[in-house]
Amino acid sequence: MLDALVDGAPREGAALVVRGPAGIGKTALLTLAAARAAHLGLDVTELRAVPAERHQPFAALHQLLRPLRGGFTSLADPHRQALDAAFGRTSDPAPDIFLISLATLELLGDAAAERPRLVVVEDAQWLDRPTADVLGFVARRLGVDRVVMLFSVRDTGDHGWLGQGLPELELGPLSVDESEELLARAPSAADLGPAARTEILRLAGGNPLALLELPSVTSTGLSAETGPLPVRLERAFTARLEHLDPLARALLLVAAADERATLGEVVAGAEEMLQTELPARAVAEADHSDLVDVVGQALRFRHPLMASAVYHAAPITERVAAHRALGRVFAGDADRSLWHRAAATLAPEPQLSAELESAAERARRRGANDVAVTALERAAALTTDARRRGRMLLLAAELAFELGRPHRAKPLLEQAALQPMTDAEHGRLALTRELVDPHPGEAAARSAELLASAEGTAPADIDLALDLLWLVASRSWWADPGRSARTRTLEVIDRVATDPDDPRVLCGLGYADADARGGAVVDRLRHARPAGHTDPRTAWMLGTAAVVTGAWDLARGHLHASIQMLREQGRLGQLPRLLVLNSMVAARMADWDVAEPEAAEARALGAETGQATWVGAADSVIALASAMRGEHAEALAAADRADEAVAELGTIFVRSSTSLARGLAASAAGDHEGAFDQLLRLFVAGDPSYHWTMRWWGLADLAHAAARTGRGDDVLPLVKELEGVAAGTTAVVVHLNLEAAQAHLADDRAAADLFERALGRDLDQWPYQRARLLLAHGELLRRTRRTVDARPPLREAVTVFDRIGARAWAERARQELSATGETMRAWSPRRADGLTPQELQIARLAAEGRTNREIAQMLFISHRTVGSHLYHVFPKLGITQRSQLAAALAARRDG
Repeated sequence: MLDALVDGAPREGAALVVRGPAGIGKTALLTLAAARAAHLGLDVTELRAVPAERHQPFAALHQLLRPLRGGFTSLADPHRQALDAAFGRTSDPAPDIFLISLATLELLGDAAAERPRLVVVEDAQWLDRPTADVLGFVARRLGVDRVVMLFSVRDTGDHGWLGQGLPELELGPLSVDESEELLARAPSAADLGPAARTEILRLAGGNPLALLELPSVTSTGLSAETGPLPVRLERAFTARLEHLDPLARALLLVAAADERATLGEVVAGAEEMLQTELPARAVAEADHSDLVDVVGQALRFRHPLMASAVYHAAPITERVAAHRALGRVFAGDADRSLWHRAAATLAPEPQLSAELESAAERARRRGANDVAVTALERAAALTTDARRRGRMLLLAAELAFELGRPHRAKPLLEQAALQPMTDAEHGRLALTRELVDPHPGEAAARSAELLASAEGTAPADIDLALDLLWLVASRSWWADPGRSARTRTLEVIDRVATDPDDPRVLCGLGYADADARGGAVVDRLRHARPAGHTDPRTAWMLGTAAVVTGAWDLARGHLHASIQMLREQGRLGQLPRLLVLNSMVAARMADWDVAEPEAAEARALGAETGQATWVGAADSVIALASAMRGEHAEALAAADRADEAVAELGTIFVRSSTSLARGLAASAAGDHEGAFDQLLRLFVAGDPSYHWTMRWWGLADLAHAAARTGRGDDVLPLVKELEGVAAGTTAVVVHLNLEAAQAHLADDRAAADLFERALGRDLDQWPYQRARLLLAHGELLRRTRRTVDARPPLREAVTVFDRIGARAWAERARQELSATGETMRAWSPRRADGLTPQELQIARLAAEGRTNREIAQMLFISHRTVGSHLYHVFPKLGITQRSQLAAALAARRDG
């Protein structure tokens, strides 16, 4: 497998994670791969992560990119600035980790364009987390870039960053025959008797390192040892220290405390620790210990277990002394020195705590929030000031949540809650706790707590209070806290808010009660211009307020502006939410060229960033789009995936969306009973799919199904209820559903006028809804023997359904038209060109005049991947030049 990856590097990129226990042979395999790559003429970069650098922001990334620093000048300005900030060369604002990742992808890809490259990362479990996140991002995007990345990682611990979409090779133990063959080659195996061989084979359990190392320590009584093999091996390696001079042992301990240190730094550290000059024989003795190799100015342990054995064999007092000595040796490197001094401190030390807090701030400025969390946690442990401790733990929890690490944030919040805090800090604690651990089953109680925090915080910090209120209201969209809780939310918003146009206020009112407050929110939204946005969060909230109040025609401009700004800023983690909202609205407006690529992108990014809610929500959009087109099997499969993704999250809006999709799919298939049953669930309080606002989005379809199953009387009360809502709002979705429902449920005499009234509305942005009305109107006219009058609406329905690719509906309209004595030829599938969602997305952006590099930055891929996609797009669209894209896409869209 590794040979195939290396051999294919001149053609395409790839990545592989080699996983297995310590000593299983991961390093040997990667060494062979590196040798093969060098023989084939690839550039080879090898990197071994070490524990000492886990707290140094981008330490491993800096080593990886150092040979490529000449390529920095060719990077786009945002990418170059992101790397400069990450490496501490500027004081620019903290870059998003994904912008740093994209810069790394571009740098590696540009270098590989000249010569294919192999990147080998050993012991990836010890990478500093910011580097790990960057390399995971890059590895998932290697396609046409001629870069192969190989990682070795132990099969213990949390290495989830390597589990997101990367293939793995799991190494297992050797067979008995292979074990015997390898044991025979061990340096000390010749002196072993049959019994000793048998015992070693048993203890080694097929582990190559054990087979090679245990023969030299059989006299230590290993057969009596217990515990996992790595522990037994460490004890075996520890036995080699017993015969060493104390000076050599001190030298090895210092080396184990910082495996990245050079030989000179190790010697200096040992001399500082012992307060004496170290003779050359100490180095020579260490070199002959079979634990390390000394080559030039490098002292390296032969295996990480050997370093671990040396370190943990020393008493705690000696380990502390080693770290203290290294802290002095690295005095010129503030962060490296600081972490050694922190490791040497066992009791509270306020000055060191303050330095760690400063280090956390430096890490944040470099975009290394994971390191900042660790620094703040350690600083909190070393301070004697309880208020400072609470403040630092709270900030650490907030940063951990931003990183998508709720499991790390939760214990930090629990510790912070035990410290004295101001009202504002209590508000932040409540806000973060709800974000980290929402507990949908406790929605009412949690809402009450957050509302109390908002009221307590408001006098001192109105911004925090509004954030809390927004959170309470938005949570009510996810998990219903009950009518009384939503009413209480509105009361507090009314009392606390000082600016009625604040996006959080508009969003909160829409979330909490779109029926009663939606009209006022929509009126204010009509004065908000998307073109003036400078902050993605403002645009996101205004767009969301428009979605939840049914003003979808107003939502798209705000959502698009927010998405564009997030792309430009490299804030990939926040994109899935916005892409889901925008793609959902686009789907309901039958704009598949936006809906499908953005839903697919939201799903992929949600999976990559561990946001299961948005994976499920994206699948619900895919289900909705498929259902509207009448693609029954695809709709049900996507709906099932969506429900499975959020099964344990309590996100009712996804359940509501999938019930709506199943209802539309059934309706398109002519299963009106099934459609009624699915759509009614949105209106039944207590049903998992019930949603007090989203129910109105399916009322027209429920009325259509009710009229065809003789259950119209069951739906009339809902129509009356929506009439009351519509009286107070101009939201287009509310009126579309109301007018269509009224027409579907009216008697034949009144229905014709109601259909004409509904069709008299400007429906240019709503082709699916218009075509459904045209079909229903034509069906009514034909049923009432107005055959000639039925032909124009049926003819137009066929044309619109064909244009938007709703083939099941188009066929039904054709059948109705045929029954009037007129026929229309069948339409060829609108997606016969076979464009994938990403190809379509790239083609659209290229048609807008964007360069490959600009598109790459927006979609978080390399510019070579963009070029490859366009290479496949051109023949599919039947064009040969970039300038032809806009016309080809327009023809594709308009038929």
